[in-house]
Amino acid sequence: MTQQPHYPLGWVLLQNTEPLVELGIRDPLAQRLGKGAFGTAYEVPMLGKSVIKLTRDPSEMQASTLLRGRKSKRIVQIYDLWAAKGSFGGDLRGWYIIHREYLTPLSKRDMFLIDAIFTVYGDMSLDLVIPRSLRQHAMIQKWRGYLREELINGDGIPSDDEGGTMSFGGSRFVKRAVQLLV
Repeated sequence: MTQQPHYPLGWVLLQNTEPLVELGIRDPLAQRLGKGAFGTAYEVPMLGKSVIKLTRDPSEMQASTLLRGRKSKRIVQIYDLWAAKGSFGGDLRGWYIIHREYLTPLSKRDMFLIDAIFTVYGDMSLDLVIPRSLRQHAMIQKWRGYLREELINGDGIPSDDEGGTMSFGGSRFVKRAVQLLV
C-alpha cells in the first residue's frame, strides 16, 4: 500500500493551503510533529492544542470516521475529518485530513516500559489478556510477575529524558508499567 502512486505531500499542502491555514498550519516545517509511511502530523493551536494529520491511509480514515465525536480513555479523540481537495484522481491514492486530540509524548522511561509490555504480551505461551479494570486482580498480578521478570532481565531503564540509564530499582517501575497497561 505504501508503494501505490499518490501526489506528494508538498503538492497536497500547496493545493490545500487556504483550508490548512484556517486549520492552523501556517509553517509546516516548524509545526511538524512526526511522519510515517502514510503521512505527517502537525501541531496546531485549535482547541488549545491539537493535531492535524494528513494521511493517505484509507483504513485510518475509516477508523477515524467511526471514532469521530466519541470520547474514550484509551483512544485519541477525533474532532473532524476531510478529504484533501484535488488529491483524488485516476489510479492515485487520495489524501485525508484528520483533526484529532494532541497527546503528550511519552517519556523515555515510559517508552521503555511500553516496549516491555509489548514484549511480554507478544509471548503467546503466557496466555495474557490486557486487564480492562483494576478489579481483575489475578490478571494484574500475573502481568506484574512477568513484567518484573522482563525488567530484571533487561539492560536498564532509561531515565526520563536525561539520556542516562538506571538499573531496575524495585517495584516502582513495575507499578508504572501496570499503570500504563490498565
